[in-house]
Amino acid sequence: MTVSNRLNTHFEAMLSISIKDAALQKVIVQKTVRLPVRPFGQQTVRMSVPNRSGIELSYTYKEVRPAGVRPDEGISARQTVPFILTPKPGEGPVSTAPLFLGRTRVLLLCLG
Repeated sequence: MTVSNRLNTHFEAMLSISIKDAALQKVIVQKTVRLPVRPFGQQTVRMSVPNRSGIELSYTYKEVRPAGVRPDEGISARQTVPFILTPKPGEGPVSTAPLFLGRTRVLLLCLG
């Protein structure tokens, strides 16, 4: 996640991150990070998540404001990390691609 400042003023924000296994309802990581961002600068926060289905990432981003200033309502989001499932190969032979050599058709088989 990258936070960019397009203004000529310094600001600070708090980023609260939660990573959990949705199936087990178990929190894997929960932390809050302070992000000071310089004028026209940016801050990047990197997160690692387990490589399996059902991982949920949620975060809340709020600017830190001085006392007496209306508090920032913040931005919140939650998403389930996509996971690509690939089926296990079958036990029988697999046709990888038919080849045509002249008038003869050759079928390649993988017996793995």
